[in-house]
Amino acid sequence: VDVEGRRWGLVAIYEMPFLGFTDEQLHLLAVLGGYLADFLMDANDAASQLGRSAQAFLRGLTRAESDRRLYRVGSALGRMSFSRQAEALGAVDLFLSRKRGLDREWLVRDLDGNAVLLLLMPLGDRSGFAGYRARMRRDLEENYGERLNESDVVFTVELLKGKRNPEQWLEHLRSTYEL
Repeated sequence: VDVEGRRWGLVAIYEMPFLGFTDEQLHLLAVLGGYLADFLMDANDAASQLGRSAQAFLRGLTRAESDRRLYRVGSALGRMSFSRQAEALGAVDLFLSRKRGLDREWLVRDLDGNAVLLLLMPLGDRSGFAGYRARMRRDLEENYGERLNESDVVFTVELLKGKRNPEQWLEHLRSTYEL
């Protein structure tokens, strides 16, 4: 079932050990099935006035909020700001190539014209984002060495909590980060 309530498919389990059949397993299947349905919806929908990337990101926020409410599954929202030097060297592409399959990205520009990558990380928390940041810092060092310093890519993270609906999150991101 996608984030708008449309059914796209059915999962049938042929064989599962009785001990493996728990509420947590069912919740995980529901969460993963929801993401699959959202991907199908993305492929099926035409771009709206928001643009295809923003639309997919909004659906990801909606899915994450639904999963938080229904299954108490957290999500992290990472923001990476790139200097012009980092962008010119290809750091944005490096980050996009390292995202997980469930992650939703939205590449935007701030008011100064710098690239900002918003990364919604379902099933994520602060420690998961800290691990991601450490891996990306290591990748930056390996790929660009002394050509970049720590201030060329700035990381921030927020946890999705029930204080905002998805549209309010988009407005929060636009205003807070001057997008």
